[in-house]
Amino acid sequence: DARDKREKEAGIPPAPESLFFMEQLVGNACGTIGLLHAIGNNVSKGGIEVIKDGFITKFIKETKGKGLSPFEIGTHLEQSDELDSLHLTAAVSGQSGLPSEELKKTDPHNKIYHFVAFVAKDGYLWELDGRRPYPRRGAACTGDGMPLLKAAAEAIQWYMQNDPENIQFSLTALINTATDVAEEAE
Repeated sequence: DARDKREKEAGIPPAPESLFFMEQLVGNACGTIGLLHAIGNNVSKGGIEVIKDGFITKFIKETKGKGLSPFEIGTHLEQSDELDSLHLTAAVSGQSGLPSEELKKTDPHNKIYHFVAFVAKDGYLWELDGRRPYPRRGAACTGDGMPLLKAAAEAIQWYMQNDPENIQFSLTALINTATDVAEEAE
């Protein structure tokens, strides 16, 4: 989009190697990709516990820090029979139905019902959208200066201002405790 072009022309530096990011090659899995982005960038901080021998742990160990491109990580996920089985089980047992064929025709790029993750990494907010070939760097975001919550809110406001009629969005946060949110809001 136009914002991507402006960022490339402005010479925004590439994402740090420590940032876990993948392209979404699996259809209708943006929620899964968003969670993998959030967990993959925070599991080493000790605040997120995952099942030791579970899919997420194995996937992150197989891909994170291995020198793979976002496309290669996405391909690894796409080829996972285990994810396919887990994703299908979760999708059919959830409270909402799968997207209709009509919705797929009217919204082929999943812009209405789409998930992205915002994470703080190496001093910046990063918007991780698997539909893009690379992560988007946001505002400076440190523990001392602008906290994650404030930086993410500013990034989300950009979307709201550019599509003010659209009210079809929601937010989810992975946090250690409610105290963390209260401290950041102060």
